[in-house]
Amino acid sequence: MGTRRYIISDASKMLKVESHVLRYWEEELEIKIPRNEMGHRYYTEENIELLRKIRDLKEQGYGLRTIKMMINGEIDINRSNPNTVNIRNLFDKPKSEKNTFYKEDEEGCNNGVNNKEIMDTKTKDNSGDIEKYRRLENKTSLTESVSSESKMQQFQEIMGNIVSRALEENTESIVTRAINKSTQNMSKEVSDCVSEKVLKGVDYIIRMQDEREEERYRKIDEVIRKKQRKSRKERKMESRINKDEKVMNKKAERARKKAEKERVKSEKNREKSKKLAFSTLSK
Repeated sequence: MGTRRYIISDASKMLKVESHVLRYWEEELEIKIPRNEMGHRYYTEENIELLRKIRDLKEQGYGLRTIKMMINGEIDINRSNPNTVNIRNLFDKPKSEKNTFYKEDEEGCNNGVNNKEIMDTKTKDNSGDIEKYRRLENKTSLTESVSSESKMQQFQEIMGNIVSRALEENTESIVTRAINKSTQNMSKEVSDCVSEKVLKGVDYIIRMQDEREEERYRKIDEVIRKKQRKSRKERKMESRINKDEKVMNKKAERARKKAEKERVKSEKNREKSKKLAFSTLSK
């Protein structure tokens, strides 16, 4: 099946956004909206989906410049926000014959520190003790005289030695890593807090500018519509005047013809009078 097309009024109703706002977004975000043979805009399902995501981001408080920076990759897209996921793919996605959308598979990232890694740094050095335990376990499993309590006690002693030695050797490393980690976390929190406040401030300024631009664009659109309505009224008035002129011209033409007839009739009467007077004088 071919791609379904929507005119701008249909797209405006679907998105519940004014037509001039759609044109303003197209201009500011440099969205390539296709046009038909007559040069009129038409919107595909992909265009509608992209504009719907832009509308949702606007409702969340994002400015057009921020959204454009997201599309251009100048700002990291928040993958936890479903309205920002895949927006760049929708913006750059070429036209297709079918209205099929593909979403990126999201893979979770885990950057946490595994506590076992702290202990793994020295476990290789304790391989001798572990080997002793294994040999002892094999020996005790073959010896029926050793009781289960004795095996448990020996196991606890060996594991206690391993854990004690690992803790002693890694205490300083653990403390250092903990301090570094807390410092890094604190620095990251401060940086995130400052970045968030700065971004909010910048976004507020950009949003105010965008709102002023939208208001200006709306006023321009209103002026254009008023001029169009005025031109229609003028055409109607001109048509009415032309009709009146035609009626007046017809009346004047009829009056002229009537006067011409009267003049011809008067001349004929005058000729008759002359002839009658001449005949009277002749007698």
